Amino acid sequence: MKKKKIAVVVASFPAISETFIINHIVELIKQGHNVTIFSDAFNKTGMVHKIVEDYNLIEKTVYRKNPGRGIIRFFKIFIAFFTHLKYFKVLIKSFSKKYYGNYAVKGYFFFEVLPFLKKEYQEFDIIHAHFGNVGNKVSMIKNLGLLKGKFVTTFYGHDINDYRQIKSQDNYKMLEKYCDYILFVTSDLLEKYETITNSIIPLTVLPSNINQKVFVPKKYNAEKKKIIFITVGRLIDWKGQNLVIEAMNFLYKKNPNVNIKYHIVGAGAQNEDEEWQKKVLYYKLENKIFFFGALSHSEVANKLNEADVFILFGVVDKYGNIDAQANVVQEAQSVGLPVIVSDAGGLPEDMQNNKTGYVVKEKSIEELVNRMLFFYNNPNKIEEMGRKAVDFVKNKYSTKVVFKKLFEIYESL
Repeated sequence: MKKKKIAVVVASFPAISETFIINHIVELIKQGHNVTIFSDAFNKTGMVHKIVEDYNLIEKTVYRKNPGRGIIRFFKIFIAFFTHLKYFKVLIKSFSKKYYGNYAVKGYFFFEVLPFLKKEYQEFDIIHAHFGNVGNKVSMIKNLGLLKGKFVTTFYGHDINDYRQIKSQDNYKMLEKYCDYILFVTSDLLEKYETITNSIIPLTVLPSNINQKVFVPKKYNAEKKKIIFITVGRLIDWKGQNLVIEAMNFLYKKNPNVNIKYHIVGAGAQNEDEEWQKKVLYYKLENKIFFFGALSHSEVANKLNEADVFILFGVVDKYGNIDAQANVVQEAQSVGLPVIVSDAGGLPEDMQNNKTGYVVKEKSIEELVNRMLFFYNNPNKIEEMGRKAVDFVKNKYSTKVVFKKLFEIYESL
């Protein structure tokens, strides 16, 4: 593909949980493209994947200025107007409730616009927005006449599943006017989008890639006397870790002599973290269930390598949130772990039922426990399904496969 000038637009960068965005940017750079990242906010978690430093991605990122509050925001707006008199009409329009809603009236959109007043940031060969709400903002900037270039948006889950997002984005009407191609990580999301919009834009399913150089197949230990189940993800209700804790309690009440451990990797709101750890203590499972907090990409790979079976017992929350493509399900399979997922959202698309693992009914603790005991009582199935899982990821989610399709889409625009 001919070398291109590409803008990658995101909400927060670099986000520790959004490795798929980092993978996208790094692959573009490896292919020789000139990449500029635009982000609303700098992620302040304090943890940054090493690859971000290796490719100097922070230096390639343009961050939106902090709007501030009250009189401070008013002062910043006043200064910006007189600094950019050439764009006075554009900046006035950026406050239009008619075009851009309450978000604009409060001055937030004004600050989204400012980076694109620089001539060097007004024209790209490709503009790729990650998440539908970010794509909507890019559409709003295009509506102002500031940004030129073929425009692609990728939807990942909450931008379609969460009904609050759909309402706040006015059913993506602005996106429909300006986007040239929309990608979805699962067919489940594509179907939901079609229902909402009756879209006439080209729509395609393209999952995120998995870096198989990081998530390499493990060596199996036939002599192992215990089984470790693992979940990696934010500690949030719709990821289902709290229900797996309930399953472990149910399992040990019925089968006190089994040797099963459950590892939880990820962080969440402090109150949820503490609440779940208290529950583990209450059930007297502190020697069976272990919390490891947020880990780097390589540390996650190591933890997966230590484990035997991956679980993502997702549930649909009250707002409609649920995982679409959960990258960590593919990362686990890439390492060679069979997986157990619920039938909620797009999770069944992330694996091959009865080949690389099992799909269980959403919220069915009993069915989950039965599958956990199945692997405990049939350890030979772990290696058998795990090897099939490695092949499944290689054929569908490898960097080579995914980016070949993406670059073909770029070339078609």
